[in-house]
Amino acid sequence: MKKFLPVLIFMGLSVVSSFGQEQSRSERLPDVTGSSGYSVGINTQFMLDGLFDQNTMTPFELMVRKRTKSNQVLRARLGGMATHSNRANADEELESRKTNWNAAIGYEWHESLGKKFGFYYGFDMEAAFYNENRSRKVDNFGTPIGDLISVIKVKVREQTYSIKPMVGVTYQLTKSLYASGELRLQFSYRQDKQNYNWFNATTDAPSDFSPGSYSMINNYQFDLSLMPLANIFIHLKL
Repeated sequence: MKKFLPVLIFMGLSVVSSFGQEQSRSERLPDVTGSSGYSVGINTQFMLDGLFDQNTMTPFELMVRKRTKSNQVLRARLGGMATHSNRANADEELESRKTNWNAAIGYEWHESLGKKFGFYYGFDMEAAFYNENRSRKVDNFGTPIGDLISVIKVKVREQTYSIKPMVGVTYQLTKSLYASGELRLQFSYRQDKQNYNWFNATTDAPSDFSPGSYSMINNYQFDLSLMPLANIFIHLKL
């Protein structure tokens, strides 16, 4: 029994030391969730794009983080945008409807870079969908078959599936707020379909349109792209 006593003491001291180191390390880890284990963030890029360029529109995006371990979190992102424009002048009428939305789930590992800064790395798996309907109405005078009203209708459907490894930094703004920004490498597969329809009507019967021609384009491609540090989120700890 005496032979095992030093071994037991050594094992006990090792456990206490390991626990103390883990506790100390936990205290140094960046606090990216509140007491409930959650935080919610908003992507500020849509505000920055609109501030610097009124013609640029970025989807609205939310991120939720859930702590799973002392230095690990599960994350989910959801974003989207819908626009409608209608412009008419003496020569033509243009109408466009666009919807764009994405959903992603991922995982992160966090480390400390000081009192305010933190560092993390992880990955996302994302699905994104884009739909667009365009209509262009023009007057064609003096054609071989008379004066015509022509309408071109375009439908675009895109689906993109991606895996996105990323690295990022966090900065504690207040006790309840922090900012994060990240750089992502995107491996994606994209499929898009484009349908074009032409319709014609005479100026004598402007509402009596007849089909002109039709075409369809299918594209499939794999992409590898780098997304720079542009996704700045502001998070609220819950």
